[in-house]
Amino acid sequence: MLKNKHTPPVPAAKPRRDQSVGREQEREPTIDPSHWSFRISETLVSALPDESLHVTLLGGADNGYFLYLDEIDHDKITYHSGRLEPGNIVLEVQGQRIAGYTLRDAMIWLKQVSQNGAPVMIKSVKSGKCQQSAKFPYRLIANAMKSRL
Repeated sequence: MLKNKHTPPVPAAKPRRDQSVGREQEREPTIDPSHWSFRISETLVSALPDESLHVTLLGGADNGYFLYLDEIDHDKITYHSGRLEPGNIVLEVQGQRIAGYTLRDAMIWLKQVSQNGAPVMIKSVKSGKCQQSAKFPYRLIANAMKSRL
């Protein structure tokens, strides 16, 4: 209870500053068009009736590699869209991300989803060479390692 009948004075409200003044407006991050994610190809394929999908994968987590396409028998595959190329790294099969799968598990999944000529969506990307960083070229690192030995 206040003994004083008068309430303390309330300070005048400060004028609000525009929050965008002096600050850069937030923008969605832009991705460089040369980024590998722009080169993902989606291929819809199916095997001929009563046959398996004639695609061979190599690599796999058990071998320390990404899964990639090896042999492809184009004559025994029906292409609905896109085209599979040997050497492409396989990212997804029928919506299932297979990075980190063993070779055996990936082959089982591919065989299961392609039974009876069912269409299969395969997302892949062309493999490429890693670009050396301009800041830390390999030769400088290698020479530094040699000098320490």
